[in-house]
Amino acid sequence: MKCFPIFARWSVALVVLGSLAASAATSAEIEPNNSFQSRQSLGAGDSVLTAQIADVLATPDRDVSLSLVTQEVTNFVEMTLGIPNDGFIAWIDNDVPGSASAPDTRLGSFDATGSLVSSDDNASPIGTGTASALLGTVNVDGTIKLSVTGSSDFLFTGAHSEQGALDLLVALGEPDLDFFSFQGLLPGEPFLLEVDAPDQLGLQKTLLWLNDAGAPIETVFNLFPLCIEGVVPANGVVNFAIAGGEDRNADGIPDTGPGADNRIGIGTGDYTLVFVPEPNCLALSLTALGALMALPRRRDAPVC
Repeated sequence: MKCFPIFARWSVALVVLGSLAASAATSAEIEPNNSFQSRQSLGAGDSVLTAQIADVLATPDRDVSLSLVTQEVTNFVEMTLGIPNDGFIAWIDNDVPGSASAPDTRLGSFDATGSLVSSDDNASPIGTGTASALLGTVNVDGTIKLSVTGSSDFLFTGAHSEQGALDLLVALGEPDLDFFSFQGLLPGEPFLLEVDAPDQLGLQKTLLWLNDAGAPIETVFNLFPLCIEGVVPANGVVNFAIAGGEDRNADGIPDTGPGADNRIGIGTGDYTLVFVPEPNCLALSLTALGALMALPRRRDAPVC
């Protein structure tokens, strides 16, 4: 059974909070819950969870102004940031006021010996859409080695025609992930799992239902709202994760397949997650219909 448009409403989460206040157990996110192994356990029954995908990019540890010149590679080496094996995020803003052009960039990360580890073309969450971003780890010698070149220069030899000003930003840390587990549920019972956020049109999150090994059973990305329906497994446990951006593996690495939104650091902010056993969800729909019809209408709002 799938979520589908029945009637218009702005937020199922708001209705659940109002209509099931007497029966729903409301919980708050408890960190750390950034991995399947550290997932937060939640109680059985109707539940409302308030949580947040933290914006690691909001406070960069370094912000360096650079210029990209045709037929050249711009190098940036930061030797005092973090300790070996710390994770970091590097991203470019190529929409710099006063610059004659916005360069189409490629960003590369290099190990302590200068060998290329990874590179990216267009994954920056800011800029003109042709700026780069990547995830990396601090080198064994304590360095972060980054180079910027034109998008077509895969080998970082300077073979490109791009030029213009840019900002290179670096933040220690990794994209925030939230993992949870509902325990003690009734095996075989249908359920609805839904994510709601204040800015619905900019939700940009992935909701994943996970098996007991942490592998995805079902994933949805950037719908209004995020919604999965399923049946409680025999062990009475439903595991799930929330990721910012399109991350259908819940590993902090944006998807890169055809048509995927590979931007790093999007989909951050507060959200509400609602878990409703299907029979109660049906009752909710019937009893809340009058209130829902009074809300501003949308055509694409699924409900169970």
